[in-house]
Amino acid sequence: MKKIKFIFLILIILIVYLIYKGNNYKDIIYIDITIQPRTVKTYSYTNYILDNLKENNKLNKYYEIVKEDLTINDLINYIKLNKKINGVGIKSILRESSIVTLNIGENDLVLEERINGKYLEEKKINNISNKYINLLKELNKYNISVYLIIDNNIKINNKLRTYIKNTKNHLIEGKKDHEISKIILKNLHYK
Repeated sequence: MKKIKFIFLILIILIVYLIYKGNNYKDIIYIDITIQPRTVKTYSYTNYILDNLKENNKLNKYYEIVKEDLTINDLINYIKLNKKINGVGIKSILRESSIVTLNIGENDLVLEERINGKYLEEKKINNISNKYINLLKELNKYNISVYLIIDNNIKINNKLRTYIKNTKNHLIEGKKDHEISKIILKNLHYK
């Protein structure tokens, strides 16, 4: 009698698990943060990623923060002040997100050149790298995978590379959109 109850219990647990897995197929919540508006008719890494997630029935939700004058410090303040995106606080979005892509920093480069001039290259690099580290520390509080996408014109230092290497963050430097999307999709490990 005990064996029958045990087998029955195992079957119930298995059925509940299968129902859960069947209903929980859309498990990726993606947030893209960029300074570049999507008005340009190019197929960006975001489009590649979204299409792949939709095609594989993995996309639960998608959020984007697109602001042309966004700086790294602005984004840190948005998080600390829990700024609303589509009526939802950014902290809530980050708590439930699976991945975040960050393509910001060019405005910081412009600000650094205004403050330090074009000739204090090492100081600019250190300041921008430190801002990125502060932003990543803030985002890492939410236990998400962050993909920091750095364009060719933004220089960073080894301190940032080392910080990223010792976290679950990813650094993608100077890649084209289709290359960026391949790297990110490969790291998602969903099947």
